[in-house]
Amino acid sequence: MLVIAACSPSQHTMALKKYELALAKGDMNNTIIALKQLAKIDKSIYQNKLEKALNAQKQFGDARTEYHNNNYLSAYISIHHSYRTLPLSQSKELLVEIGKKLIPLLKVQAKIEQSFELSPQSIIEQLKKHHDLAVIEWNLVKVNQFIEKANHSSKLLQESVDILKIISHQQDRAELLNWQLAIEAQQLSIIKAKDMLINMAQSASADFLLIQNDRLVEKSANMLSLLRPSLALQNLQTDFLKAQLDYQPYQTLIENLSLADSSHQNNTHSKWYKQWQALENNVLNVDDNVDKYPSHSKVRIKQLTAYKNKYQKSDALPIFPYQNPAQMIENHQTIQQVIKKLSIDKIIINYGLALKPKG
Repeated sequence: MLVIAACSPSQHTMALKKYELALAKGDMNNTIIALKQLAKIDKSIYQNKLEKALNAQKQFGDARTEYHNNNYLSAYISIHHSYRTLPLSQSKELLVEIGKKLIPLLKVQAKIEQSFELSPQSIIEQLKKHHDLAVIEWNLVKVNQFIEKANHSSKLLQESVDILKIISHQQDRAELLNWQLAIEAQQLSIIKAKDMLINMAQSASADFLLIQNDRLVEKSANMLSLLRPSLALQNLQTDFLKAQLDYQPYQTLIENLSLADSSHQNNTHSKWYKQWQALENNVLNVDDNVDKYPSHSKVRIKQLTAYKNKYQKSDALPIFPYQNPAQMIENHQTIQQVIKKLSIDKIIINYGLALKPKG
Protein backbone atom coordinates (compact mmCIF):
# COMPACT_ATOMS: atom_id res chain seq x y z
CA MET A 1 0.00 0.00 0.00
CA LEU A 2 2.85 2.37 0.77
CA VAL A 3 4.40 1.75 -2.67
CA ILE A 4 1.08 2.40 -4.42
CA ALA A 5 0.52 5.68 -2.48
CA ALA A 6 4.01 6.87 -3.28
CA CYS A 7 3.51 6.28 -7.02
CA SER A 8 0.08 8.02 -7.17
CA PRO A 9 0.01 11.82 -7.11
CA SER A 10 -1.46 12.97 -3.85
CA GLN A 11 -4.50 15.19 -3.68
CA HIS A 12 -2.29 17.97 -2.38
CA THR A 13 0.19 17.65 -5.25
CA MET A 14 -2.56 17.74 -7.86
CA ALA A 15 -4.21 20.81 -6.29
CA LEU A 16 -0.83 22.50 -6.06
CA LYS A 17 -0.14 21.86 -9.75
CA LYS A 18 -3.55 23.32 -10.67
CA TYR A 19 -2.72 26.37 -8.56
CA GLU A 20 0.68 26.84 -10.21
CA LEU A 21 -0.82 26.37 -13.68
CA ALA A 22 -3.55 28.93 -12.97
CA LEU A 23 -0.92 31.40 -11.75
CA ALA A 24 1.19 30.82 -14.87
CA LYS A 25 -1.82 31.46 -17.11
CA GLY A 26 -2.82 34.50 -15.07
CA ASP A 27 -6.33 33.11 -14.58
CA MET A 28 -7.86 34.58 -11.43
CA ASN A 29 -10.92 32.33 -11.17
CA ASN A 30 -8.94 29.09 -11.55
CA THR A 31 -6.33 30.38 -9.13
CA ILE A 32 -9.00 30.87 -6.48
CA ILE A 33 -10.59 27.47 -7.20
CA ALA A 34 -7.21 25.82 -6.71
CA LEU A 35 -6.57 27.77 -3.50
CA LYS A 36 -9.93 26.70 -2.10
CA GLN A 37 -8.96 23.08 -2.64
CA LEU A 38 -5.55 23.66 -1.07
CA ALA A 39 -7.10 25.43 1.92
CA LYS A 40 -9.26 22.40 2.60
CA ILE A 41 -6.14 20.24 2.59
CA ASP A 42 -3.95 22.55 4.69
CA LYS A 43 -5.76 25.56 6.09
CA SER A 44 -2.77 26.80 8.06
CA ILE A 45 -0.74 27.34 4.89
CA TYR A 46 -3.33 28.30 2.27
CA GLN A 47 -6.22 30.03 4.06
CA ASN A 48 -4.40 33.36 4.22
CA LYS A 49 -3.44 33.13 0.53
CA LEU A 50 -7.05 32.33 -0.31
CA GLU A 51 -8.36 35.34 1.57
CA LYS A 52 -5.86 37.59 -0.19
CA ALA A 53 -6.84 36.13 -3.55
CA LEU A 54 -10.53 36.63 -2.83
CA ASN A 55 -9.82 40.24 -1.89
CA ALA A 56 -7.83 40.67 -5.12
CA GLN A 57 -10.76 39.22 -7.06
CA LYS A 58 -13.16 41.68 -5.43
CA GLN A 59 -10.82 44.58 -6.14
CA PHE A 60 -10.53 43.44 -9.75
CA GLY A 61 -14.30 43.37 -10.10
CA ASP A 62 -14.62 46.81 -8.49
CA ALA A 63 -11.99 48.17 -10.84
CA ARG A 64 -13.80 46.91 -13.92
CA THR A 65 -17.08 48.40 -12.71
CA GLU A 66 -15.54 51.79 -11.89
CA TYR A 67 -13.63 51.83 -15.16
CA HIS A 68 -16.81 51.06 -17.09
CA ASN A 69 -18.40 54.06 -15.36
CA ASN A 70 -15.43 56.29 -16.32
CA ASN A 71 -14.33 56.59 -12.69
CA TYR A 72 -10.65 56.18 -13.50
CA LEU A 73 -9.24 57.27 -10.15
CA SER A 74 -11.14 54.77 -8.02
CA ALA A 75 -10.75 52.12 -10.73
CA TYR A 76 -7.00 52.54 -10.69
CA ILE A 77 -6.77 52.35 -6.90
CA SER A 78 -8.73 49.08 -6.97
CA ILE A 79 -6.75 47.48 -9.78
CA HIS A 80 -3.47 48.52 -8.15
CA HIS A 81 -4.46 46.73 -4.94
CA SER A 82 -5.65 43.73 -6.91
CA TYR A 83 -2.46 43.38 -8.93
CA ARG A 84 -0.13 44.03 -6.00
CA THR A 85 -2.01 41.44 -3.93
CA LEU A 86 -2.21 38.82 -6.67
CA PRO A 87 0.03 39.75 -9.66
CA LEU A 88 -1.75 38.00 -12.51
CA SER A 89 -1.62 38.93 -16.20
CA GLN A 90 -5.39 39.36 -16.15
CA SER A 91 -5.18 42.15 -13.60
CA LYS A 92 -1.99 43.53 -15.12
CA GLU A 93 -3.74 44.14 -18.43
CA LEU A 94 -6.38 46.23 -16.72
CA LEU A 95 -3.75 48.00 -14.61
CA VAL A 96 -1.87 49.04 -17.76
CA GLU A 97 -5.04 50.11 -19.57
CA ILE A 98 -6.29 52.35 -16.76
CA GLY A 99 -2.81 53.48 -15.78
CA LYS A 100 -2.04 54.84 -19.24
CA LYS A 101 -4.96 57.24 -18.88
CA LEU A 102 -3.71 58.53 -15.52
CA ILE A 103 0.08 58.39 -15.86
CA PRO A 104 0.13 62.10 -16.96
CA LEU A 105 -0.76 62.92 -13.34
CA LEU A 106 2.89 62.27 -12.52
CA LYS A 107 3.82 65.08 -14.91
CA VAL A 108 1.30 67.34 -13.22
CA GLN A 109 2.83 66.68 -9.81
CA ALA A 110 6.38 67.11 -11.16
CA LYS A 111 5.53 70.48 -12.69
CA ILE A 112 3.89 71.62 -9.46
CA GLU A 113 7.02 70.71 -7.50
CA GLN A 114 9.20 72.60 -10.00
CA SER A 115 6.94 75.66 -9.71
CA PHE A 116 7.94 76.05 -6.05
CA GLU A 117 11.54 76.83 -7.01
CA LEU A 118 10.43 80.41 -6.34
CA SER A 119 8.83 79.83 -2.94
CA PRO A 120 5.85 81.86 -1.70
CA GLN A 121 7.91 83.00 1.29
CA SER A 122 10.65 84.27 -1.02
CA ILE A 123 8.09 86.09 -3.18
CA ILE A 124 6.58 87.91 -0.21
CA GLU A 125 10.02 88.83 1.15
CA GLN A 126 11.06 90.29 -2.20
CA LEU A 127 7.84 92.27 -2.56
CA LYS A 128 8.33 93.76 0.91
CA LYS A 129 11.95 94.60 0.13
CA HIS A 130 11.10 96.39 -3.11
CA HIS A 131 8.13 98.07 -1.46
CA ASP A 132 10.53 99.78 0.97
CA LEU A 133 12.99 100.93 -1.73
CA ALA A 134 12.69 103.73 -4.27
CA VAL A 135 12.20 102.01 -7.64
CA ILE A 136 15.32 103.61 -9.12
CA GLU A 137 17.31 101.90 -6.35
CA TRP A 138 16.14 98.42 -7.37
CA ASN A 139 18.75 95.89 -8.48
CA LEU A 140 17.82 95.30 -12.12
CA VAL A 141 19.41 91.85 -12.27
CA LYS A 142 17.50 90.60 -9.23
CA VAL A 143 14.26 92.20 -10.39
CA ASN A 144 14.57 90.59 -13.81
CA GLN A 145 15.28 87.20 -12.22
CA PHE A 146 12.22 87.55 -10.00
CA ILE A 147 9.95 88.33 -12.96
CA GLU A 148 11.39 85.51 -15.06
CA LYS A 149 11.10 82.95 -12.25
CA ALA A 150 7.55 84.05 -11.45
CA ASN A 151 6.58 83.66 -15.11
CA HIS A 152 8.27 80.26 -15.25
CA SER A 153 6.39 79.08 -12.15
CA SER A 154 3.13 80.36 -13.60
CA LYS A 155 3.87 78.59 -16.90
CA LEU A 156 4.53 75.28 -15.12
CA LEU A 157 1.26 75.54 -13.22
CA GLN A 158 -0.62 76.39 -16.42
CA GLU A 159 0.88 73.32 -18.10
CA SER A 160 -0.31 71.27 -15.12
CA VAL A 161 -3.82 72.65 -15.52
CA ASP A 162 -3.78 71.90 -19.26
CA ILE A 163 -2.85 68.25 -18.60
CA LEU A 164 -5.57 67.95 -15.97
CA LYS A 165 -8.15 69.33 -18.38
CA ILE A 166 -7.30 66.59 -20.88
CA ILE A 167 -7.68 63.90 -18.21
CA SER A 168 -10.86 65.50 -16.87
CA HIS A 169 -12.31 65.54 -20.39
CA GLN A 170 -12.25 61.75 -20.31
CA GLN A 171 -14.09 61.56 -17.00
CA ASP A 172 -16.19 63.85 -14.86
CA ARG A 173 -14.56 63.71 -11.43
CA ALA A 174 -14.86 66.35 -8.71
CA GLU A 175 -11.43 65.37 -7.33
CA LEU A 176 -9.66 66.44 -10.53
CA LEU A 177 -11.64 69.68 -10.79
CA ASN A 178 -10.92 70.60 -7.16
CA TRP A 179 -7.21 69.96 -7.66
CA GLN A 180 -7.27 72.06 -10.81
CA LEU A 181 -8.91 74.92 -8.89
CA ALA A 182 -6.21 74.66 -6.21
CA ILE A 183 -3.46 74.91 -8.84
CA GLU A 184 -5.17 77.87 -10.51
CA ALA A 185 -5.48 79.67 -7.16
CA GLN A 186 -1.74 79.26 -6.56
CA GLN A 187 -0.98 80.44 -10.09
CA LEU A 188 -3.19 83.50 -9.63
CA SER A 189 -1.22 84.49 -6.52
CA ILE A 190 2.07 84.22 -8.43
CA ILE A 191 0.71 86.35 -11.28
CA LYS A 192 -0.60 88.90 -8.79
CA ALA A 193 2.82 89.10 -7.09
CA LYS A 194 4.60 89.59 -10.41
CA ASP A 195 2.09 92.21 -11.54
CA MET A 196 2.41 93.98 -8.19
CA LEU A 197 6.12 94.47 -8.73
CA ILE A 198 5.54 95.83 -12.22
CA ASN A 199 2.76 98.06 -10.92
CA MET A 200 5.10 99.43 -8.24
CA ALA A 201 7.54 100.47 -10.95
CA GLN A 202 4.88 101.92 -13.24
CA SER A 203 3.21 103.78 -10.40
CA ALA A 204 6.44 105.49 -9.32
CA SER A 205 7.38 106.18 -12.94
CA ALA A 206 3.96 107.63 -13.69
CA ASP A 207 4.24 109.85 -10.61
CA PHE A 208 7.57 111.17 -11.89
CA LEU A 209 6.12 111.72 -15.38
CA LEU A 210 3.19 113.65 -13.90
CA ILE A 211 5.66 116.06 -12.32
CA GLN A 212 7.57 116.39 -15.59
CA ASN A 213 4.35 116.86 -17.52
CA ASP A 214 3.23 119.73 -15.27
CA ARG A 215 6.64 121.39 -15.55
CA LEU A 216 6.83 121.03 -19.32
CA VAL A 217 3.25 122.25 -19.81
CA GLU A 218 4.02 125.36 -17.80
CA LYS A 219 7.25 125.96 -19.72
CA SER A 220 5.67 125.42 -23.13
CA ALA A 221 2.60 127.54 -22.33
CA ASN A 222 4.82 130.42 -21.21
CA MET A 223 7.07 130.09 -24.25
CA LEU A 224 4.12 129.93 -26.65
CA SER A 225 2.70 133.09 -25.12
CA LEU A 226 5.90 134.93 -26.11
CA LEU A 227 7.01 133.27 -29.35
CA ARG A 228 5.55 131.69 -32.43
CA PRO A 229 5.46 127.83 -32.32
CA SER A 230 8.61 127.23 -34.42
CA LEU A 231 10.74 129.48 -32.20
CA ALA A 232 9.09 128.19 -29.03
CA LEU A 233 9.99 124.65 -30.11
CA GLN A 234 13.64 125.57 -30.49
CA ASN A 235 13.74 127.17 -27.04
CA LEU A 236 12.00 124.24 -25.37
CA GLN A 237 14.45 121.56 -26.57
CA THR A 238 16.72 122.00 -23.56
CA ASP A 239 13.81 121.57 -21.12
CA PHE A 240 12.57 118.41 -22.82
CA LEU A 241 16.08 116.97 -23.03
CA LYS A 242 16.58 117.56 -19.30
CA ALA A 243 13.27 115.80 -18.56
CA GLN A 244 14.37 112.83 -20.67
CA LEU A 245 17.68 112.57 -18.87
CA ASP A 246 16.05 112.85 -15.44
CA TYR A 247 13.57 110.13 -16.41
CA GLN A 248 16.25 107.76 -17.74
CA PRO A 249 16.53 105.55 -14.59
CA TYR A 250 12.78 104.97 -14.64
CA GLN A 251 12.77 104.28 -18.35
CA THR A 252 15.58 101.73 -17.99
CA LEU A 253 13.73 99.97 -15.18
CA ILE A 254 10.43 99.74 -17.07
CA GLU A 255 12.20 98.58 -20.23
CA ASN A 256 13.98 95.82 -18.30
CA LEU A 257 10.77 94.71 -16.61
CA SER A 258 9.03 94.52 -19.96
CA LEU A 259 11.75 92.38 -21.50
CA ALA A 260 11.80 90.08 -18.46
CA ASP A 261 8.01 89.80 -18.48
CA SER A 262 7.82 88.93 -22.18
CA SER A 263 6.52 85.49 -23.05
CA HIS A 264 9.07 85.40 -25.86
CA GLN A 265 12.77 84.88 -25.22
CA ASN A 266 14.11 86.78 -28.26
CA ASN A 267 14.59 90.20 -26.70
CA THR A 268 11.03 91.34 -27.39
CA HIS A 269 8.86 93.45 -25.13
CA SER A 270 5.70 92.51 -23.26
CA LYS A 271 2.34 93.39 -24.71
CA TRP A 272 1.78 96.14 -22.16
CA TYR A 273 4.98 98.02 -23.05
CA LYS A 274 3.82 99.56 -26.35
CA GLN A 275 1.08 101.59 -24.68
CA TRP A 276 3.41 102.65 -21.85
CA GLN A 277 6.15 103.67 -24.28
CA ALA A 278 3.69 105.80 -26.27
CA LEU A 279 2.70 107.61 -23.08
CA GLU A 280 6.36 108.22 -22.18
CA ASN A 281 6.92 109.66 -25.63
CA ASN A 282 3.87 111.91 -25.41
CA VAL A 283 5.16 113.43 -22.17
CA LEU A 284 8.86 113.72 -22.91
CA ASN A 285 8.92 114.61 -26.60
CA VAL A 286 7.50 117.49 -28.56
CA ASP A 287 7.29 118.01 -32.32
CA ASP A 288 6.11 120.64 -34.75
CA ASN A 289 2.70 120.56 -33.05
CA VAL A 290 4.20 122.12 -29.95
CA ASP A 291 1.24 124.49 -29.74
CA LYS A 292 -0.98 121.51 -28.90
CA TYR A 293 1.27 120.16 -26.12
CA PRO A 294 -0.39 122.18 -23.30
CA SER A 295 -3.94 121.40 -24.45
CA HIS A 296 -3.26 117.64 -24.61
CA SER A 297 -2.09 117.65 -21.01
CA LYS A 298 -5.44 116.54 -19.58
CA VAL A 299 -5.36 113.33 -21.62
CA ARG A 300 -1.81 112.58 -20.49
CA ILE A 301 -2.67 113.30 -16.85
CA LYS A 302 -5.66 110.95 -17.00
CA GLN A 303 -3.54 108.14 -18.45
CA LEU A 304 -0.66 108.69 -16.04
CA THR A 305 -3.00 108.85 -13.04
CA ALA A 306 -4.44 105.47 -14.04
CA TYR A 307 -0.95 103.97 -13.98
CA LYS A 308 -0.08 105.74 -10.74
CA ASN A 309 -3.17 104.28 -9.07
CA LYS A 310 -2.29 100.74 -10.15
CA TYR A 311 -0.31 100.42 -6.95
CA GLN A 312 -0.82 101.92 -3.51
CA LYS A 313 1.54 101.34 -0.61
CA SER A 314 -1.49 100.17 1.37
CA ASP A 315 -2.22 97.40 -1.15
CA ALA A 316 -2.37 93.97 0.48
CA LEU A 317 0.29 91.48 -0.47
CA PRO A 318 -0.91 88.38 -2.34
CA ILE A 319 -1.97 85.46 -0.18
CA PHE A 320 -0.62 82.09 -1.27
CA PRO A 321 -2.98 79.18 -0.54
CA TYR A 322 -0.04 76.77 -0.38
CA GLN A 323 3.54 77.13 0.85
CA ASN A 324 4.90 73.89 -0.63
CA PRO A 325 3.86 71.08 -3.02
CA ALA A 326 2.79 68.77 -0.18
CA GLN A 327 0.21 71.30 1.02
CA MET A 328 -1.23 71.60 -2.47
CA ILE A 329 -2.12 67.93 -2.62
CA GLU A 330 -2.77 67.00 1.02
CA ASN A 331 -6.47 67.91 0.80
CA HIS A 332 -6.91 65.75 -2.30
CA GLN A 333 -6.52 62.31 -0.77
CA THR A 334 -7.75 60.27 -3.73
CA ILE A 335 -5.36 61.98 -6.15
CA GLN A 336 -2.55 61.65 -3.62
CA GLN A 337 -3.17 57.91 -3.42
CA VAL A 338 -3.27 57.57 -7.20
CA ILE A 339 0.00 59.48 -7.66
CA LYS A 340 1.78 57.33 -5.07
CA LYS A 341 0.54 54.18 -6.77
CA LEU A 342 1.41 55.48 -10.24
CA SER A 343 4.96 56.06 -9.00
CA ILE A 344 5.11 52.38 -8.02
CA ASP A 345 3.50 51.12 -11.23
CA LYS A 346 4.98 53.55 -13.77
CA ILE A 347 7.50 51.08 -15.22
CA ILE A 348 4.79 48.50 -15.78
CA ILE A 349 2.45 51.10 -17.27
CA ASN A 350 5.06 52.68 -19.54
CA TYR A 351 6.33 49.36 -20.85
CA GLY A 352 2.87 47.92 -21.15
CA LEU A 353 2.58 44.15 -21.17
CA ALA A 354 6.23 43.56 -22.08
CA LEU A 355 7.08 42.84 -18.44
CA LYS A 356 6.01 39.58 -16.90
CA PRO A 357 4.33 39.77 -13.48
CA LYS A 358 6.30 38.38 -10.59
CA GLY A 359 4.84 35.30 -8.98
